Amino acid sequence: MKEVEFVQYAGKWRLFDDTEWYDGTLHVDSYNKTLFLEIIIPSKEGKPAPILPFVGKVPFVNGVLYNNAKVLLYKCEADLGSTYVKQYTRQGISAQCCFWGLTIKEEQELVFSNVEFDFGEIIEWSTLCEYKWDWANGVPSAFVWDKKQDVTFQLREGVKVTLHPKNHFGLSSSYSVETTIKQQITIEIHYNNPATWDSIINDVLSLRYFVGLGMNRFIGIESAHYYHSSLNISIPNEKGVIIEKPLMMEVLLGNHETVKTAAGNSFEYSFTLSDCIQYNMFQNWSDIYPKLKPVLDLYFASGRYNLYVPEIVFLNLMQALETYHARFIADTKDAYIKHIENSLDLFFYNGSDAKKRQENLLNYTKWKEKLICSRQKNARKDSVLLISRLSDLIFANGEICWWTFDNGKREDFAQKLVDTRNYYTHYDEKKKAKAYTEDELPYVNQHLRCLLKYHLLTKLGYDKKKAKEKALNERSRINVYFQIYNRTNAVKEKHEES
Repeated sequence: MKEVEFVQYAGKWRLFDDTEWYDGTLHVDSYNKTLFLEIIIPSKEGKPAPILPFVGKVPFVNGVLYNNAKVLLYKCEADLGSTYVKQYTRQGISAQCCFWGLTIKEEQELVFSNVEFDFGEIIEWSTLCEYKWDWANGVPSAFVWDKKQDVTFQLREGVKVTLHPKNHFGLSSSYSVETTIKQQITIEIHYNNPATWDSIINDVLSLRYFVGLGMNRFIGIESAHYYHSSLNISIPNEKGVIIEKPLMMEVLLGNHETVKTAAGNSFEYSFTLSDCIQYNMFQNWSDIYPKLKPVLDLYFASGRYNLYVPEIVFLNLMQALETYHARFIADTKDAYIKHIENSLDLFFYNGSDAKKRQENLLNYTKWKEKLICSRQKNARKDSVLLISRLSDLIFANGEICWWTFDNGKREDFAQKLVDTRNYYTHYDEKKKAKAYTEDELPYVNQHLRCLLKYHLLTKLGYDKKKAKEKALNERSRINVYFQIYNRTNAVKEKHEES
């Protein structure tokens, strides 16, 4: 059965600390991810033009539907309304969240110890569950659900995350021509000390970024649920004694960021959940995420804000690479030069005998001149040039060294990136010839993602050899796709001469 995408809920509504209750209707559009409340304030004797209680930001709105169900709208924005003299005033209020079953008097009450989120199509990435046929004598005898144990890790001190597989078989029997079964991975977050909803959403974004790096896509939110101290249910235990248990309730998210997660193909993944466990990536993520977040915001901007303009994506990714280098490698000229000298010494001379050192001297000098160019030497003490940062990221302590956009071309990739950035940020028609073309730019963006992912993976503790292999393979695929889809390639059948 198709899910209803647009629903209206009529009831009484009270805005923040106002004492009045107003008639109104909540419009829930699950397709466009919007929550919109429309209230009506009727005119009264002596008040032909009703005045609005609030405009602008409204912390929360309590609601009681006509069936007595309670609703809480959080983080609202009220428009200027429309007044019809001697009739009514109408006002529209958009909300970021809708908590079913909840009522509060103060914003401080909106804290939670346990929440659950469903990120959608992350099951293959997690490999925690699957549906499969149980075969007997060459014939499928049963359709079974195979699940693994929960995976639990600490996001930070006092915050525990559990990935829990769930299934939904539905009815015990069905005579329909079509029967639906479902499975999901719930992301359960437990807080030792109750957390605000804003803090929870920030933690959820951290987890979405983490899974998104693994799956190579922006991760959405399929659904969300919460437990609140004011909501309990009375049920009998195995001895018949009535006990109070916390009640799980749904929260709707009226936010354009709550896109659906694209399933994709497993061969595109940078890492899986099993890799996270093997290389202790959870702990590393917890340690570096606060410092890494601005880089991730830029990296995922195209998916997070539905940006598909290649020029904007390019500028975001260039800024992401520059920000990563400044935050994790070198933020001053002196620190950069010291880093380069150590990196080159380690790559060319580590463990080498005198003869080898002499043989490597030429390459050492060539790379040092490239990574510490004359402009960088003469730069201000606190300045690291963009060309230097990009060249260093491409060198990657000698692991990658050369990076080409189009197979066969030996252009300076770092310099071409700088020229392209300068063309878009400091417009001059003369600079256009040095920049990548509009046809090339989408593929250049893929290269930039690939380069940044390599550094992020190694920073998270992923195996360096595997990270390098993944980066080089992806780089080759991008170049092949560019050659195929940006040129006219004649495909002719070849006949052997008799």
